[in-house]
Amino acid sequence: MRHPLLLATALIAAPGLSPAQAERSAVYDPDSTHPWNRLFQLFYVRHTPDGSAYGGDVLDPYLAFGTHYLVSGSSSRTAERMLTEFLATNAERLVMDPVKRAMLQRDLLAVYVWLTQPGMGAEQTPRRTMLAQLVVRIIRKLALSDSVIAALPSAFALGDSALPAGLADSTSGWVCLGRADGTPVAPTHLQALGGRSTFVVFLNVPGGHAATLGYLAQLRTIPTGWRIDPQRIGNPPIDSQILRTMSVPFPEPPQIPAGTRVALLRFANLVDRHGRLHPSTLVESVQVRQYDSIPGGPAGVAYVGRTPYQRVFESQLSRRALFAHNGVGLRMLDSTTRTHSRFWDMATTFSRIHLPSSALPRDASCWRAPSCSAPAARATRR
Repeated sequence: MRHPLLLATALIAAPGLSPAQAERSAVYDPDSTHPWNRLFQLFYVRHTPDGSAYGGDVLDPYLAFGTHYLVSGSSSRTAERMLTEFLATNAERLVMDPVKRAMLQRDLLAVYVWLTQPGMGAEQTPRRTMLAQLVVRIIRKLALSDSVIAALPSAFALGDSALPAGLADSTSGWVCLGRADGTPVAPTHLQALGGRSTFVVFLNVPGGHAATLGYLAQLRTIPTGWRIDPQRIGNPPIDSQILRTMSVPFPEPPQIPAGTRVALLRFANLVDRHGRLHPSTLVESVQVRQYDSIPGGPAGVAYVGRTPYQRVFESQLSRRALFAHNGVGLRMLDSTTRTHSRFWDMATTFSRIHLPSSALPRDASCWRAPSCSAPAARATRR
């Protein structure tokens, strides 16, 4: 006999969701009408006016700043009904697999962060607050113990082929970076996602581990400062808002050699049974930039576009692959992959963005010390 919510949610299809689209979004259970799938489809599948469907097994939901989706109209009423029924029927008990529970909590945490972000307008506040309260109740019901979170699969330990070769080897050329003051190395990324992910940066300078450590040692001898780059400034007023983007480190730090690679790893944060946020070993994405050549001029890297000076590679976590392959869930993206970045406002048109794309830290302060944050250290040791 079907669970009551299976029957109920079968009648609450996402607007315009065809059977084929519903099947592609059936990531938590083969039955596309399963309550977990229906909730996932509501938040992670969107449609444009021409009927095109976007989303599904993607890293982040298509929920832009300022969109009215979910906070007004029929989509908001549907969200309220589905969340209420999920709670009333204890649908969180339908799936006990810890990896799936972690992933659904992670997916809902992204929605909660979006619902509670400031500056969305007073007219949206009541609906946002109501939906956020329902979502957070489900997040708590899905919570895992500290020990179960610690035992979740690690792409490092499992040798996921999507990871850069040697990344988990402490003797390789890859060095996990940190800041001497213990603050995050990628604060812009952390803030952009509302703290729901942990970001870790690795550097690999040609010549191996010693060469990378040697380059970082040189960086630490350079005083922290910025100056205006005369090659870029032109003639803006002194109080120009874009003045800061025209600055470069001063004194100029030692240039990275050609062949240098930088990797940005994103780990999922999860809420435990005590309501505390925990970094996990679930790798959500890996972005790698390889600088094949370095142009001249002050702080030449600042002028480097994606081509011809550098190549960009990206892998993202696939729920289907994660569930099917016991933790090996990263998939390589290519120029035909259509997705979006949380760092850009997609508005409601869902612009087509072709990858590879990346948003690695540009601030030289990210490269202060050859140390590694605790979440990454735990992940690389497993």
